[in-house]
Amino acid sequence: MDGTEEDFSSLSILGICGSIGTGKSYASSLLTSKVNENDSNSNANDISGKMFAYHIDTDSLAHGVYAPGSQAIGEIEKEFGSGVVVNGTVDRKSLGAIVFGEDKSKMASLERIVWPHVKNLLLSRLKEIQNSHKDGSQGIVVVEAAVLLDADWDINGLFDGIWIIRSSSETSAQRLVEKRGMSRQDALQRMEAQLTRRGIGNCEDELKDGTVTAVIDNDHDGEDNDGPDLWEKMRLCLLDPTCWKESRCPPITEVETSPNGNDDA
Repeated sequence: MDGTEEDFSSLSILGICGSIGTGKSYASSLLTSKVNENDSNSNANDISGKMFAYHIDTDSLAHGVYAPGSQAIGEIEKEFGSGVVVNGTVDRKSLGAIVFGEDKSKMASLERIVWPHVKNLLLSRLKEIQNSHKDGSQGIVVVEAAVLLDADWDINGLFDGIWIIRSSSETSAQRLVEKRGMSRQDALQRMEAQLTRRGIGNCEDELKDGTVTAVIDNDHDGEDNDGPDLWEKMRLCLLDPTCWKESRCPPITEVETSPNGNDDA
């Protein structure tokens, strides 16, 4: 399915990316739930009442790439040796020892194998969503993908908008400590390693050159308390044509802060 993209004209495909600990998973889930919540409370004659939203987590899709029987298994075995595949299943411990070792090129080799397969799974999922909504309704599909910019998934214009969720190093580290149980040192090392490998460091430059269409700061003390502020920023971007590629802003006229006017996350 690589090459020329499918026609997903009934879908507004929004990429959400960002470094580890910035809250992109929370942001993706929040945006999806708020759009669907608005849909259920809108007048059926209002264009915004015909919107639906889906959240696709590409990390979850990647699990399918490593599943027994996947085409990628043979490619991984060919690249890294028979020791990383046992009975048709990837030995993650053995593979991890290789790709997280001193030779950084090994991780790049794995990514070159895995990312195209993940994109094919993404395209398949998008096609399923589009085929399930043939009633003229317009959908927003939020694609959460930390690797979106590096994997060149937008090379053929698949995405209608790409937003980076950003937070300070201090806030991100604290989230990793509190939410994932990491030590502060481990959290900082993970953040540094990801920024070193991935091109998501200079958000402002990427915004200026059009690589991304919006940068949203999510710099509160904890995700559990961020909801109202974060949602308001995303709501405004959702309605702002400058936060989307030219002429690709979804046809939605308004999204309420909440049905009761009280925006609890």
